[in-house]
Parts: sequence; C-alpha cells; structure tokens
Amino acid sequence: MSSPQPLVFSPSGSWDGNNGNWSTVVVRIGTPEQDFRVLPAPITGEILVPDSEACQMSKGDLPNCGALRGVVNASHSAGFSFNASETWDPLGKFMTNIHCELGYASGATFGTDNVGLMVQNSGGPTLQDQVVGLLGKSPFFTGFFGLSPKAANFTNYNDPHPSYITTLKNTRRIPSLSYGYTAGAFYTPGHAFASLTLGGYDESRFEPNLNITFPFHGDDERPTSIYLQQIMAENTPNGTVSILRDKIFVNLDFTLPFLWLPTDACDRIASLFKLRYDTVHNLYLAEDNVNAELMEKNAQFTFDLGDSVHPAERVSIVIPYSAFNHGLSWPIYNSTTKYFPMRRTNGTHYTLGRAFMQEAYIIVDYERDSFSVHQASQSISQEQKLVAISAKDQQEIAQSQRERKTLSSASIGGITTACILGTAAFLALAILLFRRRSRSHGTSRMSIDGTYTQNEHEGHGGLDRQLMSTEVVEIQGPVAQMLQARHNAELQETARELPGSGITLNHCGTVFKNEETDGRFELSADREPRGGGR
Repeated sequence: MSSPQPLVFSPSGSWDGNNGNWSTVVVRIGTPEQDFRVLPAPITGEILVPDSEACQMSKGDLPNCGALRGVVNASHSAGFSFNASETWDPLGKFMTNIHCELGYASGATFGTDNVGLMVQNSGGPTLQDQVVGLLGKSPFFTGFFGLSPKAANFTNYNDPHPSYITTLKNTRRIPSLSYGYTAGAFYTPGHAFASLTLGGYDESRFEPNLNITFPFHGDDERPTSIYLQQIMAENTPNGTVSILRDKIFVNLDFTLPFLWLPTDACDRIASLFKLRYDTVHNLYLAEDNVNAELMEKNAQFTFDLGDSVHPAERVSIVIPYSAFNHGLSWPIYNSTTKYFPMRRTNGTHYTLGRAFMQEAYIIVDYERDSFSVHQASQSISQEQKLVAISAKDQQEIAQSQRERKTLSSASIGGITTACILGTAAFLALAILLFRRRSRSHGTSRMSIDGTYTQNEHEGHGGLDRQLMSTEVVEIQGPVAQMLQARHNAELQETARELPGSGITLNHCGTVFKNEETDGRFELSADREPRGGGR
C-alpha cells in the first residue's frame, strides 16, 4: 500500500479580516454545503465559523456583515445556519478556549457536521462528524480552521472528538500529524498568498536554515514556544535600535495577528515610529505620512530566535516595516485606520502572531514534538516542492525493517548461539537464586527499575542482615522486558483510574452567559493533554 502524500490546502484567493489583509482558506460545512473563508489556527483543532444570527442590521450591523466575516454566499445567510443542514448534530454552548489568557474569552454554539476543504469540485477531502463552533461577532470576526491534533472534550474526558488533522491522518489522507505554513504577504508586489500544507511542507516557500529544530515546550497550550533573544530595528529615523531589554520567552501562534510584547518594548517601537496609542481599543495607530517615509527608507526588524547562546544555533527572521502596515475596519472603526499590530502584555504570555508569520515559515511536527522556523520566500512563480513528513510509528517500522535486512546468515547464527548460552546462564542463575532464597526464608520483590531484590527481615537480626548484605540480582533479557512491560501497564492502568490524572485545565473560564436567555451553561470544552486524542 502506497504512503499518503501531503495535502496542499489551497488559499481562497481572497484577503479577509477587519484587522488587516489576511490570506484565507475555504471550508465547506453541512448538507447541503455552506462555504466560509477562514484563517488557519494552531491553538485549536476545531472548525469555527460565524453564526447566522450574529449579524443583525436591526442592531446597526452593515448589510454586508456576513461577507466581511468570510461567508462565501452571504446573500443567503450571514453565517452558518445549522437548521439548514441535514447532518448537524448539536453539542451545546461552550467556551472556544482560544487565548483566554490574552483576554479573548468567548463562547460558541457547538455541534458536529460534515466538513470539506477547499471549494466544491476541487478534490478536497470531506470528513464526517467534525466539531464545528458557531461564533458571535466579537471578539473573533472571522472563522478558523484548527490545526491542533488535540481532541475536543465537552462534558468529560471519556468522549473525545478527534480533531480534523487527526482524522485526516487516521483515514490515510495525510502521512502524519504535521504541517508547514506561512501567512502570505499582501504588501509584496505579487500579493503572495498563504501556503498551508498538511502532513508535510512546501520547500519552495522558504529559505532553509541550517537544520535547526526546536523541541516543543512543556505547556500543551503553547507548544511552539522559544526564546526571542532580541528584536533589532534597522533603517529607522534613529538608525539601528535594540527593542528588547532582555530575552523573552515567546509563543509562535498565528491564530491572531498581533505581536504581544513587554510594555516597554511596545513603547520603544511606538516612540521610534511615531505610533499613537488608542486607550479605548488598546492598539497602536500609525500615521500615513510616517508609514510612507519608513517604507521608503526600507525600515525593517530582525527577530533573533533560539535558546542557544551561540548565534550560529539561532534563527533570524527579517521582516520589513511594510509587513506591519495594516488597517483596522468595521466594527472596530467605521473607516479604515492604519495601525501597527502590536499589543502590550507582561508575564508569560508573550506571543508572535500572524503578522510575524508573513515573513516566517513554520514546520510543526506533532509526531516528534518539534518545530522549525525559516525565512519565508514570497516568490509566487516557483513550482511547489512538497516534502512529506512520515508518521513516527511508520518511520520506526521502516528503520526496524532496514536493520533486519542487514543481518547476515552468520550474524543470525551468532545470535542463535548467544541466545542458547544466555538461556543456560539464566537457568544457572535462577537455580542459584532459588537455593539462596531457600536458605534465608526471606521475601523477595521486584523494584521499579527492573532489579530483583531479596530482603532478609527476621526480627532485628534479620534487619541487620538486610542493611548490611542485601542481595540484589539484576534480571536482563526477555524476562526483564516482560516484567518491566507488565509494570508499565499497571502504572498506566492506575493513571486511567485516577480521575483527572495528568490533566491540566486550560486558561479559560468554566461558565458562559447566554445573553438572550440570561441562562448559564457549564463550559468545559477542555482539551486533553498533549498526546491525548491523536
């Protein structure tokens, strides 16, 4: 059976959003299908689209509210209408769990339905029983296509709903739980669209670094986190300026567009580029004449990423000032207002968002808990160079098969002889051990590390003998492996029996208020720890 190939999730060809020009992809939901332009999001594994009831002209919403939010056929509906889908199965109202720690706590109406990728007749896959959330108008204006492999849990951890990317792998539509992504760049001459490849990456869309790969961070909500050593601003009115006072630990997450940086770093950038802080929306606004001057001077930023103290073991991403020249529109402002996508934060929530990913290409490998970051290529004339990332289990099987093929008949004969001698030695050791145990009448136990320990404990004299001459015999080979496997299985079974064992609740709250009924719903929608639901 041939291995599945990476899946190219083609861009919609449109630029959407009320906080910039962002390259979207198309998802098809329901029966009959309803189409939406959405943004890729690594923070979730679910599909989130606008609710048909969210846009209401009676409350002052624009007539084209649905189209602005990414509804493809907005003349029929301003969002997803679950009553019009024959395959919708409701789950209830729950939290979205999307960056509550950054102030984006939000509820949604959840259910399961058929979800397809890309427009009709494009050859994109369609999966059944996928989790879909219906969003209000705030705080998320456009919908999301979740890239996380984590399962969604709504009432407890005993009924997980596999994520879309997990189902793609399980049904052999992609080779592994992995993806490659760059956000696209509207500001470039060719308006380079985003590139999203599931189960691999597109080598034509980045400049490879020197094989620098980073391990996942232990926080399951922020796996692609890494140290940002410095941000250097160049070709500014003040020349070259260092932005950070010290290195910070940042999450690379393109769900939202902003750079979440320390307050002093934000203020330094604002002063350098004459940005004005809007205290109502907590955003930095830009002046058109200053923007034009900075882009003419080719002002740019260099982000230095990596844990190592050696620069050669870090990755530098260069981003022109024009990448941060975005516009805010309705319903934030009634007319388009230029701004710099940056926000203040302190503590542990520093994040480089979608604005950063315009000039960066990230490869995320959930099979091996690792990721890499590269300078993106904005050339749209190059042919795609797709590279598959194999599943970890398949890679291990292939390696084992190669090792077996290298065994010569002489080697096999030698192994057979060694096994016979080893068995004889083990039997002799067992007899000796039995005799010692018969003489001592003590007790024996196997320790967690796989060793076999004999303790003599008859009164105080037995205790003295135990402390002075405890007999420890290490059992190796197949017997030790069998015993250790049994011990590990018992530990795993115990962990499953402990309620909430290994579970870390996320940052979101547990209650969502329904504004229409003033009712309250228990909102768990809590994700399993990394590895769960894959």
